[in-house]
This record gives sequence, structure tokens and C-alpha cells, in this order.
Amino acid sequence: MSVPAAGTVIDDKYELLHEIGRGGMGVVWKAHVRMLEVPCAIKFILPHYAADPAIRVRFLREAKAAAKLRGPHTVSILDVGEWEGYPFIVMEMLEGESLERRLSGGRPLSPQLTAGIIMQVAVGLSKVHAAGMVHRDLKPENIHIVDDSPLQVKILDFGIVKQIDSTSKHRTAAGAVMGTPYYMSPEQAHGQSVDFRADLWSLAMVAYQCLTGRLPFDSESLADLFVNIVSGPIPSPRSVNPALSPAIEAWWLQTASRDPAGRPASALALAESLHRAVAGLHATEPMVMAGTFKPVSSEAPGPPSRGLERRKRSAFLYGVLATGAVVLGALALRAVVNGSDATEASASAAAPEAPVVSTTPAAAPTPAPTPSPAPAPIELSPPSASAPAPKAPVALPPATPPATIAPARTEPARESNSQKTPPRVNAPPAPVQRPTPASPPSYPRKPTSNDRLGI
Repeated sequence: MSVPAAGTVIDDKYELLHEIGRGGMGVVWKAHVRMLEVPCAIKFILPHYAADPAIRVRFLREAKAAAKLRGPHTVSILDVGEWEGYPFIVMEMLEGESLERRLSGGRPLSPQLTAGIIMQVAVGLSKVHAAGMVHRDLKPENIHIVDDSPLQVKILDFGIVKQIDSTSKHRTAAGAVMGTPYYMSPEQAHGQSVDFRADLWSLAMVAYQCLTGRLPFDSESLADLFVNIVSGPIPSPRSVNPALSPAIEAWWLQTASRDPAGRPASALALAESLHRAVAGLHATEPMVMAGTFKPVSSEAPGPPSRGLERRKRSAFLYGVLATGAVVLGALALRAVVNGSDATEASASAAAPEAPVVSTTPAAAPTPAPTPSPAPAPIELSPPSASAPAPKAPVALPPATPPATIAPARTEPARESNSQKTPPRVNAPPAPVQRPTPASPPSYPRKPTSNDRLGI
């Protein structure tokens, strides 16, 4: 049985470049897809596990089942096969770093970043559990941070190696379980049958390490470690990191229940409750939907998104335009009112002054004397004693010319936004009292012959 080495071509498709990782159960190589000229990752089982035919069969069967899991938070499996007795899995090559490397310095992550990582892992676990699978080996080494802006996290392995370990006679061999027991559930440490709730315990242990920078259960020996997991006191995250809120402490104590029935109902429920604890929300308050949560790290807040800035600028411009429209409308209304008043003033100034009506009747002008036609010759008879006396002239009162009254001018009514103004009528100006000129003296008229004849 040959051992994989650099330069080896697997199945005439994949050329091995260099080793990128090694664990207790397998080794991972960076390879090159010859036909497509793209990178990939290939994982082989170590020789002493590959020698067991039952392990090889189960490895290939569950690798094919994991290949059906497609999602943004699960690594894509491209191919499975066997090369010279070594079962292998071909996976997409991921950039970034593992969560184990991110936590290697012992510095805790911010609660916001922790909630974001746990949320995306929970979305990937939900697809695994919906397919009837249990990861069984969830740990920081199998959680890969592809990118931070925006945050993108993927799950590796899908518990395939751990399932092989649970059926192998090498279960207690050196290196077979080391590295995983720190995140084992109590029922898994007891060797009992497990379901998806074992993954929830492991996910809670990962969250504890992210929040505190330390392992929740640690010991110098494997036996003591199992005793602490099964019956030891549940550690308090606030005792390690006092900056954590009591809500996060309460979330941890509920999730780290040794009784599987006391844990959250699903991976998404676990992640959503952590998000509420970090954000300080109550159970009835709305929350970001699972899979769309974008954490904001308190360590180095980034610049606001362009979409938010565009919306802010648009709202500001709309506000300025609306204010300008209101101001222009007010100015236009004011101009209309002032123009109407100016029109009234000019019309009043241009109108002719109404004639003055005098209260004292003016004396009639004296008519000019008109020459009387020469009377026809009359035959005179001697005067009689009974002849009537000549009549005195009757003075008629002078005719008074009728007063001229200017017609009233009615102005059209103007309407405002609130009420209508009644029409305004311009009354004629008051009459001016002017002194009446004295009438010329009247002299008695000299009687004529017609008067004497009674005509």
C-alpha cells in the first residue's frame, strides 16, 4: 500500500501538491484538478484505519450522504473514491482560517462575533440534522472562517471520522479520541446512543470557548476529563470573563444541560437565544432571521454600508426639497396677496372722482332776454272801468339738476386655504361741502305791452 506523497496523481484527476493538515484519524492535502486547473482539498484516512475493510465501506457510504448537503455554511464535497486502499474525499478548497487557529492566542471573541459564528454554524447543522445525520465531532478545528467582511463560516467533516471511530476497535487507542473529548456531550462520553442534541452540547462548548478564550472542561488526563464532563460542576463564563452580561450567563447554564431534554429544541433555537442574550432582547421582541444575521464586532466597528449611506442622503435630499417646496409655496401665496392689494390701490387711484353733490340748491341762471316779434296792429277801444289789473309775473323755482352717483364697484372675492373672504364693495367718497355762490339780485322787469294786454 503506497503512501500519498507530493506529485502523486490520484485517479488521473487530482495532483497532490502539499500537506495542509493532519489529525488523529486522517491527513488533508492540497491538490490540483488537472482538467479544470482549479485547487481542491483531498482527505485520506490514516493507514492503520484504512486497513479495516468495514471502516472503508462506512467511510465511503457516509461520504456520499454528506455530498448531498449543499449550502452556504457546509463545505462542498466534490468527489469520493479509493486510491490503492486509501478512501479519500475531494472537497472545495477554502480560504481563510479555522476557528481553532483564531482562538489559538487565548483571547476571547466579542459577544457579537461569537453570536454570528454560532448562528451560521447552526444554519449548517440544521441541514445536517434534516438529512438524518449527526455531526458528532463539532469543534473549532471543524469550523472554518472563510471571510470576516461579511462573515462567512462553514462546517467541515460532518462527523464522518467520528462515526468511524465509534465503530472501530481502535476507539481507545492513543490519538483516536484526543482533541475531540473536550466538546463531547455527557451521553457521548458514557458511550450511549446519541442524536442531534449531542451536537447542541458541542456547539455550546464552542460558544463558551469563543466568549472566554478557554475550554469549559479541561484536565491533564482523559479519565478526569470525562468525569468532569459527566458529573463535574458546570463552569461559569462570567467567572472567566466578567464583561459578559447575566443574560449570556443564563443562556449558557440552560444550553449546557446534561439532560438532553433540557437543551434547546434545535440548533437554530440555540443560536437565536444566544443572539437575544447578546442583544438584550426579550423573547417577544423581533429578531434577525436565521441565516441573515450579520454580526458587528465591537472590537473594530467597520464603516457604514453604502446602501445605508445612500438611504440617509436620499432622505436628507427629500427633506430639503420638501422644505423648499413649502417655502416657495408660501412666497408665491404672499406674492399673489400683495399683487392683489397693489391692483386695488392702482385701480382706486385711476378711477375718476365722483361728482360733488351740493345740499344747497343752486340758483337757476337768468335767461338772456330774447327780442319779441313786432306785434300786429291792433285796433284799440276805449278802456273800460272793469278791465282786469295786469298780472304780476310768476317766479318759478329753478330746476335742480339730478345728482350724479358713481356706480359701486364690486371686487371679486379671493379664496384662501381656510375660508372665503366676502366681496368688498367700495363706497363712494363722502360729498364735499362747498359754499354756494350768492345769487345775483333780481330787478323788477319793466312791463311790456303784452303784459298790459293780459297776454
